[in-house]
Parts: sequence; structure tokens; C-alpha cells
Amino acid sequence: MMSKENEYIKIKENIVFVKDKTENNWRVVIPEKIVHMLTSETHEIMGHAGRYKTYYALKGMCIFKNMHKITAAVIKNCDSCQRSKPINYQASGPTISQKPKTPFETVSIDLMGPLPMGRGGTQYILAILDTFSKYIRLYALKKASAKAILNRIEVDYIPRTGKPQSILTDNGTQFTGKLWQKKRNDMNIKIKHSTKYHPQSNPVERYNREIGRLLRTYCHNQHTKWPNCLEKIEEWMNKVRSEVTEMTPWEIIKGETPKQPLEDMINFPRPKQSKKEDIIQLVASRIEEKARKRESKKKNQSNIIYEKGQSVLVRDHHLSNTDNKEIKKLFHMYNGPFIITKVISKNTLAVKNIHSGREELINVSEVRPYYVMDKHNNL
Repeated sequence: MMSKENEYIKIKENIVFVKDKTENNWRVVIPEKIVHMLTSETHEIMGHAGRYKTYYALKGMCIFKNMHKITAAVIKNCDSCQRSKPINYQASGPTISQKPKTPFETVSIDLMGPLPMGRGGTQYILAILDTFSKYIRLYALKKASAKAILNRIEVDYIPRTGKPQSILTDNGTQFTGKLWQKKRNDMNIKIKHSTKYHPQSNPVERYNREIGRLLRTYCHNQHTKWPNCLEKIEEWMNKVRSEVTEMTPWEIIKGETPKQPLEDMINFPRPKQSKKEDIIQLVASRIEEKARKRESKKKNQSNIIYEKGQSVLVRDHHLSNTDNKEIKKLFHMYNGPFIITKVISKNTLAVKNIHSGREELINVSEVRPYYVMDKHNNL
């Protein structure tokens, strides 16, 4: 422990802070004995965010040894994440990345549902994503109609968030009918449509997967409570750092650093805020650079090698049941753990349920490795 303060060390209320030389903010020094607990709680508080987002949420506030390695290990071994998150192995052709230059240049809109009827008779989620900042707004709707969508845009989105120059949607009937066309002309907003049968061309589709993952995490026991979670999910998604912009959507749109949970307990020195025009210029350059690298990068997909005795989770094929007010999307994606008793081939495994003892043959596409934190490994 340092007994003196200098330009990079500050002691405030018996708490040691270290100044980040590159980002010009103060970070609190975390004792080793609470590092794993803090990392795990931060991961959970931020809506079970991924490794990148959890790491930068911690890095912005804290400093401790092996932060990146510990964060990766904690998230890799998170039971809820392993059961709820999809594995991102899919073949896809080359795509042309969107490269917006300013906020609200284009917003991407999509609907999720029908879901089990929740509070107020709502059954659908309307997601509106600003493709520049990645700032997202979520609305619970009773009907998936053009009238309901336009009402949310006119009454809430434009006054509270911003007016888009253009809107990108799929080819659903809500977005191709006369009412939609008339209203967008009245509002002087351009309309774009994604390619048919290719949802990847609509950026908000990727965020729908994250929304679904969060709903599975928090609503798997009571599917009808999903509307109660939307406000918190929206906050989590807007206050975690984007890999593309390297900033939080909140920071880009609001012009201020979002308050983190640790700030409720510790009084941090506040860094000077950047000018909004400087932020927009920086984000635009990062989007351009990331798009260039992504378009030129060769995709090399590697297969997971499974071994006898390894623990795995097996994909759960729950069906929706309207009588029980349950929907397939909100169940955990994987069950287990199972133990591999024999590797039949590169595509087929013999697995045994450790609870029932039942053994079955299964394709490798239906399983994922299951990890458990080694409590004796202090990293």
C-alpha cells in the first residue's frame, strides 16, 4: 500500500485509486480476495454480459491482477450463460457492412412474438436500433400492427430519443402496407427493406438474439413476466460497451458516461466529458475501420474436439404450450450436464445423463462443452 499520493495515485476515504494514463479516469484497486466475487457479480448485474462487455465494465472502474484472464474464466464457467446462450457457429456468405456516419442516420426495426400474454395484454416486442450508436429502445405491444408501431415511433421514440433519417425493416406486411408508406412520407423518413429470407441484413436481428437470451435467463420460470423485464434489458444493452464503437450506446447518445453499480458504493473522481461532436467523429472512424477489417477477413471455422469423460450440455427441444403459458423461446437452450462415454465419430457422441444414468447417441451439433470453475485455481 502506498503511503503517499502522486499524480497517478489517490487515497480517498481510505480507498486507493489509480489513474488510467490512457483514458484519464480513476480506478479503484480491488483486493485479491474479492476479485472473483466482484467479477461474477458484475457479470450478473450487467445482465450476464459477455466477456468483452464485462471486462470493460470492470476496467472502467477497477484495477486488479489478471483482470482479462479472470473475467474470461468466470464467464466461461457461468452456468446460466452456458444454458442460455447460443453457440455462434454458422456458415454465411460475404456481406457488405453498414457504415453510418451519424446517429439516427438509419434505425433498424423488428418485432419479436407472439409471446405469452403479459401485463396489459401485450404479446410482442418492438425493437428499434440506431445502427450508428447501437442505442436500442424496446416496447411491449398488444398487436403487431403498423398502427401500433407507428404510434410508438411518433409518440415516444422521436420525442424522447431522436428522429431517424431512414428506417430499415424486413418485408413483413406491417412495413409494406399503405398506412406505413403514407406515414413515413408524412414524417419525411426514408424506408429501406432487408433482403427477403436473409434476416442477417437487418442489424437489429442480432440484438433480438441477445434479447431472447436475457429473457431466457430471467423469465424461464414464469414466461408471462417478460414485459416487466424490458426496461432493465434496454438499460443493460445501452450501458455496456459495443465492440464496434468501443463505447457504450448511452455515452454516444447522451454524451455522458453511464453510471456503474460500483459508483453507488464508492465516490469516484469524475473524468472530463468529451464533446459530442468529437465522440461522433471518433465513432464514425471506428465503424469504418471495423467494417473494412471485417469485410477483408477470411473466415476459418474450426471444429471442437470432444473426448471421453468430458462434460457437455445437450440442446433442449422444449415445445411451446399455450395452456401452460409457456413458449419455446424462453426455456433454457441446453440441459445437463451429460458425460461423454464414447466418441463414436467426429459427428456422433455417446453421452450419459449424470442424474438419470440414461445413455444415448447424439450429434455433436446438439452439444456444447460444459465448464465448471476450479475453486482451487486462483489464476
